[in-house]
Parts: sequence; C-alpha cells; structure tokens
Amino acid sequence: MSNLITREFLGEQLDFWGKLDGAVQKTVQAETVGVVEDFNRGIKGFLAVGRHLKVIKAALVLEAGREGRWMRYCKNVLPFTYRTAERYIERFEKIEGVVPERVIEAAIARGVDLVGGDFSEPLKQLPPPKDPTPRQAVEWIEKAQELVKNSPRTRHKARRRVDVVRVEVRAFRAVVTAYKSLPAGKGRHSWAVALIGKLLTELGLAGQKVEAEAVPAGYRPVPVGRPRKAVASTD
Repeated sequence: MSNLITREFLGEQLDFWGKLDGAVQKTVQAETVGVVEDFNRGIKGFLAVGRHLKVIKAALVLEAGREGRWMRYCKNVLPFTYRTAERYIERFEKIEGVVPERVIEAAIARGVDLVGGDFSEPLKQLPPPKDPTPRQAVEWIEKAQELVKNSPRTRHKARRRVDVVRVEVRAFRAVVTAYKSLPAGKGRHSWAVALIGKLLTELGLAGQKVEAEAVPAGYRPVPVGRPRKAVASTD
C-alpha cells in the first residue's frame, strides 16, 4: 500500500495540500510512507510509527499555525483514528529523551518496543550509554532484551499464555466430543451452527465476522479405548 502514497493521492485526500510548501509536502509524503510500512509491522513498528507521526504533525501544525490540518490529515489519510495517532506520538515521546537517539534507532531497526512495561526494569538496572556508537546501541538492546527474557514478569506472562492455550484446547475438545455424540446427519450440523451463534451473543461478539481456521496439532480429542487389532491376511 505504501507505493500508493503519492503526492497526487495526498492532494486528493487533503484539501489544503496545494497550500503547503514544497518541502513540507515532501516531508509529509515520505513520513506517511513510513507510517504505512511500519504500521504493517505490528508491535515491532510501534516506536517508528510514533516518530513518523510526530514529524508529520510538527510539519503541518508549524505550516498552518493550528492543529486543524493535522486532524484532517489523520481522518483522511491514516488507517487509524486521530486519537490513535496521538497515542502513538505519546508512546514515542515517553522514550524520546530518556534514551539516546542511536538506541532508539537500533530499537526501531530491530523491532523492539522500549516503551512496553517489560523494559521498565532494564532501563533502571542497565541505563543505556549516554553517547553510544551504533554498535554499542545494538549491544545495549541485546543486553536489555536478555534481562526482559529472564525477568519474573516475562516468565509469568509465558505461564499465562500456556494456560490460555490449555483452556482453548479443553473447550475445543468438549465441543467436538459433544458434536460427535449426536446422531450423524444435518441435525448435528444445525446444532453446531446454533451453538456458535449463541456463543457469539453470550460473549458480546454478535457483530464479529468469524472465518474458518486450521485446527492446530494436539487440539482434537484423544481416542478412548484400546486400538483395534489388525486382522491377519488370509492370502
């Protein structure tokens, strides 16, 4: 999608585009491409998206002398809301000035979110160097990641993730077992559809679009009873 962020596209979306200085147009276009590309990286792009948006906001507000153009930009160009854009910027500003720019650049390049709660302790235990070389910045990121990996908080989160999977497997097996206990035919298919509909309502997901997914290994119920003996061949 980033290749669609042309000056023509921005001109169509922003009624004030033609009033912007050429240098501002160039900045907004380049940073918007960055927003789209890093947004598609998910959590790995959080810091980068915030930095891109801060540059865009500064360019538009300085040019216009007010935030109206920034708000219209968010509404007409971004794949998320104005409020979300502001949160991205706030998230970036929490780390800006706390760690050196080269550390931020290294974190962005490696897809590391320094703002998450997991990094609060490493920042206290292992303050980054004040003026690191690019290599020192990367080395600090790696050491901080190791601290995060071995922290009690991370281990606790890992145990919780395992528990969630176990609960999902139990629920899946219970439904499949109940389904197979019903007489074969259209009746049990109707039962399954009705059950899924009731669950969507009960869980507050009535408007959610649900698509079929592949069943992971280990989810299906384990067969009960002894395996059948192979019949000897009479040939």
